[in-house]
Amino acid sequence: MKGLQIKINSQWVKLSEDFSITLEQSNPLFNDQGTFSFPFEIPLEPNREIFKNIADPWGDINLKDIDRMPAELWVDGVMIYRGVIETDDEVEFEDTLPVTFISGNSDFMAHIEGMNARDIPLDREIKLGYRVKSASTQYSNTDDNLFITIYLNDGVMNYTESNESDPYPIKPYCNVRVCTPNDAGSYNILEPRRPYSGVCFYVMYLLDCFFKYLNIGVQKNDLSTMEDMCRLAFFSTQCHTEEKGDSFSVSWTDIMMNNFMGSSFSLHYDLKYNVIPGANSYRTIATFLTQNFSYSAVNVFATNQNFPDVEMEDLIEDLQNAFGIRFLYDSAKNTMDVIYIKDILKSDETSILDVEIVGMQLKKSKEKTIRLTYGQEDDTAFNYDDYSNVKEKNNYMEILQQGQASNDTTCYQDKLTGNSYRIKVDENTGGNPSLFEVGGFRDYLIGGTSTEEEEDEISINFAPVMINDVNGQTVVSEAMSGKEGQQILAVFADQELLSERNASFSLIPGILGVAPSHMMRYKHEITLSYLSDENYDKESAEESPMRTYDAGYCLGIMRGPGSESGIDYTENYDGEGNDSWVHTVANSAFTADSCDNFGRFFDYNGTEQGGVDQPGRFSLKLVAGKDKYPASQAYQDRGLVSKFLSEYLYFLYNRKTVILTVRMTISQIAGLDMLKRYQIGNYVGFINKLSYSIGRSGITEVTIELYTI
Repeated sequence: MKGLQIKINSQWVKLSEDFSITLEQSNPLFNDQGTFSFPFEIPLEPNREIFKNIADPWGDINLKDIDRMPAELWVDGVMIYRGVIETDDEVEFEDTLPVTFISGNSDFMAHIEGMNARDIPLDREIKLGYRVKSASTQYSNTDDNLFITIYLNDGVMNYTESNESDPYPIKPYCNVRVCTPNDAGSYNILEPRRPYSGVCFYVMYLLDCFFKYLNIGVQKNDLSTMEDMCRLAFFSTQCHTEEKGDSFSVSWTDIMMNNFMGSSFSLHYDLKYNVIPGANSYRTIATFLTQNFSYSAVNVFATNQNFPDVEMEDLIEDLQNAFGIRFLYDSAKNTMDVIYIKDILKSDETSILDVEIVGMQLKKSKEKTIRLTYGQEDDTAFNYDDYSNVKEKNNYMEILQQGQASNDTTCYQDKLTGNSYRIKVDENTGGNPSLFEVGGFRDYLIGGTSTEEEEDEISINFAPVMINDVNGQTVVSEAMSGKEGQQILAVFADQELLSERNASFSLIPGILGVAPSHMMRYKHEITLSYLSDENYDKESAEESPMRTYDAGYCLGIMRGPGSESGIDYTENYDGEGNDSWVHTVANSAFTADSCDNFGRFFDYNGTEQGGVDQPGRFSLKLVAGKDKYPASQAYQDRGLVSKFLSEYLYFLYNRKTVILTVRMTISQIAGLDMLKRYQIGNYVGFINKLSYSIGRSGITEVTIELYTI
């Protein structure tokens, strides 16, 4: 079989003798597209076996039946590309059908168009714990034998499988400490293990479910070579569950455990009867307390609704922009390689492409500034740039020691970590001053200042979690008095709860039922009480606001329990008048940075002393510090630009483009590896695009767009 042949839906297409197709293959490192063709026409009459009666106005075949049919391009008996054909939304039929061929990443991105993360099923059963659905007891006397069952609304949940330390793939999700404002103007701190704690799925778990759902084999996945990528998770306070299996009994001693409902849990049931029928006078005939009941529970499992509400196309693009990840789809094998572009650009390996160069043209374009941004608007924590009133401090402790005053507009610059802090006040009262970080997720520019029209913006759509040090000032005061203070880091959730921890409410108030043996009316008084930091107004909400709070498309890194967080102050520790501050990183931390406010890098085993960054750890900040206020040397390279993107951004800004016209064989084209750096004649670089036409008689000259530095 000589020349070009096309197979569609496993059948050979009959082509005219002068048929040709123009193809363009683009490098997936620098482009969204993979391989595609310009539109071409396929004759209908000789190919009715493939397209049936598509051109018949009364036929039963429509364009959707043709669109995305599998297709293969063969040259001289060798398949060079496998992909699909696409049609326009509207086609005017004559003698031919106009189609386009796509392959590689083009095929993959078209395949997931419109797919939401919540459309992807979980690849396993993920048990979270059990929900206590009801409590029952029996009352007997000479007249009655009553079986009393109390249904506990939505049930109370024991989160037996909570995870605040293990990364993926040991666990598919983690749980996070959260702080919320309350009605007293302070914070409620919600620990990671609590009833209905938010299911924060790991990013890598979602990707694995994604590829399995699409039935794509992952041939190579380099993500785990960066340790923190196994700990990158979507922040959520929501806990979407489904019940599975038969109900089972739970003892009241289990319910009274401190990590379940706690020792303050009380279920109080009074059974009364009407002393005088029709009068509002009752006498208690039986009282049942917590231990009198038997409790019935059912296992609960996580659902895919705990995935973020985000389009998969957007997520893929954000992972590429923020971490330099590349998803390389092979249509022919239906496999995916997941790599870091930094690893490709760091390689010095060069292959020689031995072809005849028949033309060369230098392509130049107006230099543009590259702006990398989180794309957040009107948020001082992201694009804060008011550094007009700055005081530099040696470390976070010195900033805390300044105290917090409502009228303080100073920007405090930490010379150790590069972090900046200001005072935040209540927007309604101007009071309740607290310290918070600003400018941590500001834009990054390469190429100097420019107008907006001269910028290429690379936008990252997810938001890093906002962390509050909810015990910072207490740590200082306790440390100064010679005590050890505990730093508590918590993700902020903007949902007000009640400050009162004692939750007590009536489950079924009022007069219920009729006694079976004597027509006296009974009154049931049922009270449920417990201690809860997640207490809320039961009259205005049927379930905790935290379960319905939408944190949005937000990411953080599970740092694990680490060491106990604290600061130990020792006065004159060396006998020469020098004081000592010893502090360890926060426990149960879920953060956007690789170090805490004091500058301690998070450890994952509780024994590491910290003090230096680890190559597999990273911060979700683009860079550390502001240009003229740099961080100390050990902290400068923890941001995304240094860890993932510096080589790529430098390449984008400094690359030159050379257009080469060459003569190549089809075997040379088929053997190209677009991830390699090639030497073509005297030119060395990466092939960005390759275009040519091919027909029944052979291949034309090939145009190569080469990126070189």
